[in-house]
Amino acid sequence: ALRDPDASAPLAERMRREASLARTGLGFAPSLVVTVDKRVLDSAEAHPGDAGALDDRVGEDLADDLVAVIREGLANAARHARATAVTVRVELAGESPEGTVTVEVEDDGAGLPADRDRRSGTDNLAARARRHGGTFTLGATAEGRGTLLTWQVPLRTQR
Repeated sequence: ALRDPDASAPLAERMRREASLARTGLGFAPSLVVTVDKRVLDSAEAHPGDAGALDDRVGEDLADDLVAVIREGLANAARHARATAVTVRVELAGESPEGTVTVEVEDDGAGLPADRDRRSGTDNLAARARRHGGTFTLGATAEGRGTLLTWQVPLRTQR
């Protein structure tokens, strides 16, 4: 498989880079919120080791998939949503083997069309989730406007 040339960068930096790159397609900067054990990175409650916890607990293979999920979710929002706001939430909770990592990409756009005919990107996201023993859903937001992509996988020993 082709590897991301920035794969050696810390995961938090790679996720921020994806959000930054999406600005061009979206026409605005998406919001990125990364939470490690209920502490938001780059917040007053963050501990100095939280960013390192991402890399230590996630591992390279899962990190590559996380970045790809964020990239695809933001690309879908840019292509289809006609949104004015997009939020990417990444939550790391617990330790392997009981922990989970969850990615949510939520937009305030048009929502899913009733007659979706192309699904290659979302099929890829579902396959990535299954490969790690996780789940993938795509549907309406709780407010009923826009789309919510949710990708969740268990943390396992990745190294």
